[in-house]
Amino acid sequence: EPFSVDDVAGGIVAKLVHRHPHVFGDATATTPEEVKEHWLRTKAVEKRRASVTEGVPLGQPGLALAAKLASRVRTAGLDVTLPRGEGIGYELLALAGRAEAEGVDPEAALRAAARAYRDAIRAEEAAG
Repeated sequence: EPFSVDDVAGGIVAKLVHRHPHVFGDATATTPEEVKEHWLRTKAVEKRRASVTEGVPLGQPGLALAAKLASRVRTAGLDVTLPRGEGIGYELLALAGRAEAEGVDPEAALRAAARAYRDAIRAEEAAG
């Protein structure tokens, strides 16, 4: 039998109430980080994930993937050292990890820099 909009809305409300006991229950969260940590812990229990990497789509752009993995490691409180190796891939991985730690979306930052580069190319072409 098909579900209704009310069914969907009810499910969303139940999930929000369950994952935000600091708002709807007796729990306390004093910082946004504590709210996010509780949300992720609750979500992990609900989904029965064996690893923080489960649910991370491997087909996403490389910088976004690296940042998402770094975010999952940080929010889980794990101490995982980035793998060391030679080559630009490892350098990009380190930069994506650094960006995530600083609260920067590396994909968006690279796109902004690439647009600035495009503008510089066009300016050079126009000067010609």
